Amino acid sequence: MASAPPPPLVASICPPSFGKLTKHASPLWLGCHSDPGFVHTPRFFDANLVFNPALASGGCLAGDEFSENSDQVDSLLSYSLEALASSTEEPSGSEHVAHAVQNGIGPSGWTTRITGTGSAGLSLGTSFQTKPAMRLSLSGVGRAALVNRGFGSAGLRLLKDHAYNVEIWAFRSARVTLFAELRNWKTGAMLARAETLVQPTGPPWGATWKEYSFALTPSANTDCVQIPFGSEAGIDCGSARGDAHVCVRCDGELVVGIMTLKASPPTKTVDDAQSSHTQQFEADISWSLKKSFAGADGFRPEPNGVQLSIGYVSLMPGAWGRVAGVNGAPLPALKAAADVLRTMGTRVMRAGGTVSQSLRWKDWRGPPWTRPSSGHAWGRSLLAGWGPFEYVDLCNALGITPVLTLAYDANDADDWADLVEYAWGDATTTTWGRRRAADGHAAPYNVSAFELGNEQYNPFFVEQVAAMELRAKQLGAPPLRYIFPSTYNALPTDADLERMASLGLPFERILMDIHVGAGGALAVAKNLFSRTKYPIGAANLETNAGAHDLRRALLEAADVLAFFNAPAELSRRIWARTASFCSGASLQFDEFDQALSFSLPQMTWLQPPGHVHAMLAESWAETTLNSTLSRSDGGAVQDTAAFAAQRTENGARVILAVNRAAAPQAFSVRLMQGVAPAPTHNVTGMMRILTGGADSFDNSPDEPNRISPRNVAMVHVSGAGRQLDFVMPPFSFGISSF
Repeated sequence: MASAPPPPLVASICPPSFGKLTKHASPLWLGCHSDPGFVHTPRFFDANLVFNPALASGGCLAGDEFSENSDQVDSLLSYSLEALASSTEEPSGSEHVAHAVQNGIGPSGWTTRITGTGSAGLSLGTSFQTKPAMRLSLSGVGRAALVNRGFGSAGLRLLKDHAYNVEIWAFRSARVTLFAELRNWKTGAMLARAETLVQPTGPPWGATWKEYSFALTPSANTDCVQIPFGSEAGIDCGSARGDAHVCVRCDGELVVGIMTLKASPPTKTVDDAQSSHTQQFEADISWSLKKSFAGADGFRPEPNGVQLSIGYVSLMPGAWGRVAGVNGAPLPALKAAADVLRTMGTRVMRAGGTVSQSLRWKDWRGPPWTRPSSGHAWGRSLLAGWGPFEYVDLCNALGITPVLTLAYDANDADDWADLVEYAWGDATTTTWGRRRAADGHAAPYNVSAFELGNEQYNPFFVEQVAAMELRAKQLGAPPLRYIFPSTYNALPTDADLERMASLGLPFERILMDIHVGAGGALAVAKNLFSRTKYPIGAANLETNAGAHDLRRALLEAADVLAFFNAPAELSRRIWARTASFCSGASLQFDEFDQALSFSLPQMTWLQPPGHVHAMLAESWAETTLNSTLSRSDGGAVQDTAAFAAQRTENGARVILAVNRAAAPQAFSVRLMQGVAPAPTHNVTGMMRILTGGADSFDNSPDEPNRISPRNVAMVHVSGAGRQLDFVMPPFSFGISSF
């Protein structure tokens, strides 16, 4: 026998005079948290498609030497000059395809490709920005190249007729041709190529570094296809974790290297119907070698061989694929990621986490090639170009409030004060403002919320905040917020609170950082506030639910509704709420599978919790109305149900309901006297519903919209507009406006 349906829930919307104040809903409760310590979260934003751009930093080739004659080179990929001379297509050359590992932190992302007699290895005697560079050597006609296929060596997704920007830092110690190519490694097709002649500026001990820039526009797309985990050598997709995590292979690659040729043949394009792709012979090495064998003029190898060291490589989409900054210039941030943040209505973003416990901000200012690069990683981050100030620029461009979390002990009180000046100081009259301008950012960084540590007791918090507050007043900076990185959501000691008071620090701008699971920050905040006489505030900056499925989405919705319904005296002291994480990767995932959105090289999409944020953003209302929720039979309301009612600035009413149970749940909403009725009655209104057959469902690349909102005619309005009845499906969240 089927069980009886649960009794209807009665939601009564009360007038403002009903016992409690009408509450303001802060848009900063609709935020997200990005932890750069997990490799899959910052990769969502970083526009540099190269994995490990600093080459040697993080274990490129493990410091080993690879050459044509090395027994470490796959012999099947070796080509002799005689074979080259008779070839009609460009071979892939001698390529070391095995992942190199150093210090146990994973693959370097780089392989070598040698044609002719040459080698590649770490140039320990030539450093670039304190890091060893990669040395390419040739002793005759040929070329030595480095190959990068992006994150996990899964390949690059390249778009036809879309420009990409390549930057290479090279040590000008020899006269040699430096080139950059975009290729389809699966078909062997050349998609785009550019080269330049490097002129030496001195002997190896006296030469100088220079940045070389190329614009490459692929002549064709590269495809991305799903493959079984572990099915192809050299591709690291991590481990399978459900249908939302997949392994893909994309066919694009970046090749940078040197060739001992003084000139290039004309560009020739040949249509090959047999191979179903067009192969471009622009400075094709096999053509060049055959011409040199035939005694052609203009192709002369250096008699004693050449060497060139490369220190940093970047490949980014042009302006079409990147976020425009406040000044209109493209940022090193992917437009696709920004579009997701806009869709979710993100209003505040916290950058930080456990990795922040080692972040010294002065190491992360200026150009990315000057930074520590791979020093911060749970797995294999190897990021230099995506740091605290890139987050701030992205947030500023999108109108999002940034929160920076940095190490409390690696930055002393003077460092924190200098950070305020670096962000807000005048570019011509202040020391750190001038340094900011010299770093390429004349305008101030609009950041006013700082967390001084992460999940640890900061014994220097008082001195650091005092120094920051003094510097901010000297600069005329806007009011700053200072976030205490509480251990286990604990208050500062009484002694530290007394010192804050004695120094006149602004308690209204000092916030406790509350870290919880899927919800519960309100109860923690209430407990904290009850244990101190000081008017300290709070921010819920981590919600570590550990999931991204429909169940997590419903918990997310219920928690936000709890924020809406919280007593005004409590909610007004909670400045922000950021859900963990803003983003995650479908492939190369490492830890904490709790992202609101997912990405692959060829696509981005929302997971169910991201849809909750998007629904809330679409129907955002500034004021929460007083309401009560009871069972029609007088029994206790289960925690699987939640309800809230709001009013927008233009007077529209919004009702929000959650049903986390496996059975349908009827709601009957009553508009009490003093609350304006619905404008129509005896009609069926629309509700936007997020639901699925099971709360374990999520969105996979094959079905990215499996769990996504839809409009359903299900709200019956009666009683002269004072009663609204609807039945929430199992596992559902819904919003209706009238």
